[in-house]
Amino acid sequence: MPAAVCLGDREYWLWENASWIDGAAGHRAIEQLAERAHPPPQQLREIFLGAFAHAVAAPSANPLIRFAFQRQGVNALCPADQQASTCQFIRKVLARQVPGSAARRGPETSPARAGRAFVFGRERKLASTALDMEGWVDLVYKDSSGTVHVCDFKTGNVLDADGHPKHAYLLQISAYGLLTKDMLGLQEVALELAGPASSWHGVLDGRLEAMARDAAATLKTRLPKLEPVHGESLAAPGSGCKSCFVRPSCPVYMRALEGGLAAEEMLSPFDLAGTVAETFAAGEFIRLRILTHNGKRVSLSGVPASIYPGLAPGLQIRGFSLGSFDVLARAAFPANFYIFRPDDPKASAFGSRLVIGPPGPEVPEKL
Repeated sequence: MPAAVCLGDREYWLWENASWIDGAAGHRAIEQLAERAHPPPQQLREIFLGAFAHAVAAPSANPLIRFAFQRQGVNALCPADQQASTCQFIRKVLARQVPGSAARRGPETSPARAGRAFVFGRERKLASTALDMEGWVDLVYKDSSGTVHVCDFKTGNVLDADGHPKHAYLLQISAYGLLTKDMLGLQEVALELAGPASSWHGVLDGRLEAMARDAAATLKTRLPKLEPVHGESLAAPGSGCKSCFVRPSCPVYMRALEGGLAAEEMLSPFDLAGTVAETFAAGEFIRLRILTHNGKRVSLSGVPASIYPGLAPGLQIRGFSLGSFDVLARAAFPANFYIFRPDDPKASAFGSRLVIGPPGPEVPEKL
């Protein structure tokens, strides 16, 4: 059973960016083509584009991404070269023949500790009562030497700037490896992260196993089952707050944002809190002038009126992960923000979010 986490309504979390849609579409296309190792290029592309449209149309999808897709098509979100790269990666994944998974032989199995056969192949559910964990892995197979491999496919770069696997990905694949090791009673599990332009291969050694176990133990402690947990107690203020996707629901972060300069070390320069001073309609968009709570005067353009209706002077407004025309190295703080870029849709701030509140203190008519 999941923990009940009171971090505020999910509508105040940050939206996923366009690359997340590309990844979701890639995974869906792989699932649809799972039985075809070498689909014709045109069919593969059509299935990928269909999966992309399906992801955009989902009720829970980012409305700004849907806005861009409906007006300018898939190229506004996923350029032709990126489409080609993702399709090439899908083809590479499909071409990998999983030992024992050919249709004529049926899926290969191994006895699991719980007595139920462990089935190798793509998109397999892993679950362990002992670890109190479960998850879906992209691929798990046994090679000719008997070594079990756990693979996770990413449509982006799996390595960081230093050439090491990204920490979040490494933690995820280590957890999958730990689940597989526990389910099969193995001594060794091979791990693999694979992306279009980079990959990483390793084994579940003592360090990675300890990292996965420690993360699971921390989650159990901080998120006990069937008990409400409030954001105030979960918050760990620091520089990591700048990139936390639930920060719009965090009371500690919100107090810091309202306070402004006193907590700059934990605040994203692309977040703001203030009062709408003026609004200017321009076709489908609204441009705002905002007086922030710490006295800054800023502008926000490219606000889709269909997504944020009812904007008017006097309303409280909080913005998160906004785009900015300013170069931080040249400005003390950004003052010219945007959400959607009609001139360059791909550069839009797809991860942004506005939270509109009731009228606040009176503000000057002109800034």
